[in-house]
Amino acid sequence: MKKIVKILLAFLLLLSLSATVKSQKVFAQDWVKPKKVIVTRRMKVYQVHVKDPVYKSTLGKHKWIKKGQVVRITHPGVNYAFFILGKGFKNTGRRWWVIPRHYQCDWFVWYNKHNVKKYLR
Repeated sequence: MKKIVKILLAFLLLLSLSATVKSQKVFAQDWVKPKKVIVTRRMKVYQVHVKDPVYKSTLGKHKWIKKGQVVRITHPGVNYAFFILGKGFKNTGRRWWVIPRHYQCDWFVWYNKHNVKKYLR
Protein backbone atom coordinates (compact mmCIF):
# COMPACT_ATOMS: atom_id res chain seq x y z
CA MET A 1 0.00 0.00 0.00
CA LYS A 2 2.81 2.42 0.88
CA LYS A 3 4.57 1.73 -2.42
CA ILE A 4 1.43 2.58 -4.38
CA VAL A 5 1.02 5.84 -2.47
CA LYS A 6 4.67 6.76 -3.08
CA ILE A 7 4.35 6.01 -6.80
CA LEU A 8 1.18 8.12 -7.04
CA LEU A 9 2.81 11.01 -5.18
CA ALA A 10 5.85 10.87 -7.46
CA PHE A 11 3.60 10.85 -10.52
CA LEU A 12 1.63 13.86 -9.22
CA LEU A 13 4.87 15.70 -8.51
CA LEU A 14 6.07 15.09 -12.07
CA LEU A 15 2.75 16.34 -13.44
CA SER A 16 2.90 19.51 -11.37
CA LEU A 17 6.50 20.18 -12.45
CA SER A 18 5.65 19.74 -16.12
CA ALA A 19 2.70 22.13 -15.75
CA THR A 20 4.93 24.89 -14.38
CA VAL A 21 7.05 25.11 -17.53
CA LYS A 22 6.22 28.40 -19.27
CA SER A 23 6.27 29.10 -22.98
CA GLN A 24 5.38 31.95 -25.33
CA LYS A 25 2.01 30.41 -26.14
CA VAL A 26 -1.14 31.66 -24.45
CA PHE A 27 -2.74 29.10 -22.17
CA ALA A 28 -6.05 29.78 -20.47
CA GLN A 29 -4.95 28.14 -17.22
CA ASP A 30 -2.12 30.65 -16.73
CA TRP A 31 -4.21 33.72 -15.95
CA VAL A 32 -7.61 35.12 -15.10
CA LYS A 33 -7.25 38.87 -15.71
CA PRO A 34 -7.62 40.22 -19.26
CA LYS A 35 -4.32 40.12 -21.15
CA LYS A 36 -3.07 41.91 -24.23
CA VAL A 37 -2.14 39.56 -27.06
CA ILE A 38 -0.90 39.82 -30.65
CA VAL A 39 -2.79 37.78 -33.24
CA THR A 40 -0.44 35.65 -35.35
CA ARG A 41 -3.03 34.33 -37.84
CA ARG A 42 -6.23 35.69 -39.31
CA MET A 43 -9.17 34.53 -37.15
CA LYS A 44 -12.93 34.64 -37.38
CA VAL A 45 -14.62 35.67 -34.11
CA TYR A 46 -18.30 35.36 -33.33
CA GLN A 47 -20.80 37.36 -31.33
CA VAL A 48 -22.72 34.94 -29.13
CA HIS A 49 -26.14 35.68 -27.68
CA VAL A 50 -26.50 33.82 -24.40
CA LYS A 51 -30.05 32.89 -23.42
CA ASP A 52 -31.31 32.20 -19.92
CA PRO A 53 -30.24 28.65 -19.44
CA VAL A 54 -26.59 29.51 -20.07
CA TYR A 55 -25.85 26.35 -22.00
CA LYS A 56 -28.23 27.49 -24.78
CA SER A 57 -26.47 30.11 -26.86
CA THR A 58 -26.81 31.19 -30.48
CA LEU A 59 -24.24 32.61 -32.86
CA GLY A 60 -24.87 36.07 -34.21
CA LYS A 61 -22.55 38.30 -36.24
CA HIS A 62 -18.94 37.50 -37.03
CA LYS A 63 -15.83 39.61 -37.63
CA TRP A 64 -12.31 38.88 -38.78
CA ILE A 65 -9.26 39.71 -36.67
CA LYS A 66 -6.28 40.50 -38.88
CA LYS A 67 -2.80 39.10 -38.43
CA GLY A 68 -0.76 41.47 -36.26
CA GLN A 69 -3.77 43.06 -34.55
CA VAL A 70 -3.46 43.66 -30.80
CA VAL A 71 -6.51 42.67 -28.73
CA ARG A 72 -7.30 42.01 -25.08
CA ILE A 73 -8.72 38.61 -24.25
CA THR A 74 -9.89 36.83 -21.14
CA HIS A 75 -10.78 33.20 -20.44
CA PRO A 76 -14.47 32.60 -19.68
CA GLY A 77 -14.12 29.03 -18.47
CA VAL A 78 -17.20 27.89 -20.41
CA ASN A 79 -17.91 26.58 -23.91
CA TYR A 80 -15.68 29.05 -25.74
CA ALA A 81 -11.91 29.43 -25.63
CA PHE A 82 -11.65 33.19 -25.00
CA PHE A 83 -13.73 36.36 -24.71
CA ILE A 84 -12.44 39.36 -26.65
CA LEU A 85 -12.49 42.73 -24.93
CA GLY A 86 -11.84 46.24 -26.19
CA LYS A 87 -12.05 48.43 -29.24
CA GLY A 88 -14.41 47.17 -31.93
CA PHE A 89 -15.62 44.25 -29.82
CA LYS A 90 -18.18 45.70 -27.43
CA ASN A 91 -19.68 43.13 -25.07
CA THR A 92 -23.16 44.22 -23.99
CA GLY A 93 -25.58 42.43 -21.71
CA ARG A 94 -25.89 38.92 -23.04
CA ARG A 95 -23.94 39.41 -26.26
CA TRP A 96 -20.25 38.48 -26.16
CA TRP A 97 -17.49 38.34 -28.77
CA VAL A 98 -15.75 34.99 -28.50
CA ILE A 99 -12.96 32.97 -30.09
CA PRO A 100 -14.14 29.38 -30.67
CA ARG A 101 -12.24 26.51 -29.03
CA HIS A 102 -11.03 25.02 -32.32
CA TYR A 103 -8.51 27.86 -32.75
CA GLN A 104 -5.13 26.83 -31.43
CA CYS A 105 -3.36 28.65 -28.61
CA ASP A 106 -0.38 29.49 -30.81
CA TRP A 107 -2.57 31.72 -33.01
CA PHE A 108 -1.90 34.53 -30.54
CA VAL A 109 1.06 35.38 -28.30
CA TRP A 110 1.61 37.61 -25.27
CA TYR A 111 2.11 41.31 -25.92
CA ASN A 112 5.68 42.06 -24.78
CA LYS A 113 8.84 43.70 -26.19
CA HIS A 114 10.16 40.50 -27.75
CA ASN A 115 6.88 39.64 -29.49
CA VAL A 116 6.30 43.24 -30.64
CA LYS A 117 9.64 43.14 -32.49
CA LYS A 118 8.87 39.72 -33.93
CA TYR A 119 5.23 40.12 -35.03
CA LEU A 120 4.67 43.89 -35.43
CA ARG A 121 7.28 45.04 -37.93
